[in-house]
Amino acid sequence: MKNSKVVISLLLFSVVFLFFSSAPLNAKTEISGKMTAKISKQEKVEVGDAEGHVMQLSVSQGTNAGEEMGGAQFENHNYSDTKKGNGTHEGYTTFALNGDKWNVKFEGKVTTTMSEDGKPNTTFEGTFTFTSGEGKYKNIKGGGTYKGKYTSETDYEVQWEATYDIGM
Repeated sequence: MKNSKVVISLLLFSVVFLFFSSAPLNAKTEISGKMTAKISKQEKVEVGDAEGHVMQLSVSQGTNAGEEMGGAQFENHNYSDTKKGNGTHEGYTTFALNGDKWNVKFEGKVTTTMSEDGKPNTTFEGTFTFTSGEGKYKNIKGGGTYKGKYTSETDYEVQWEATYDIGM
């Protein structure tokens, strides 16, 4: 009888230990938002190997809206490599609000179609990863997806969603 109590106690301890040791320390948080931005610097270079092949480096600033980091100011550094407005882009964005900050690296594709009136409609989409953070976002880990469109030659908007946790 004494041995069975010891065995049952050890089994209970093992189950509780396994439960707590396998449970995540920090739960994942799902967030989303919308960024609006304006390009402040832009350099375009015609590559010359094919019609419409352009490499472009741009810097833009804007504001984020959403439940997380709503009102945050951001700066975006973007590089694109496109042929006739279609290709790839990648870069880095820093969001900052009241001493809290997160940095992301993104990459995706750019697609341009022509409207009936002959104006280009440029959209883009891709994925991003949190690379670092400050304040309450120190040790942030995770990432997400984004989709955006240009609303003028220098203005654009981006819808995004992500999952993150704060690591140790």
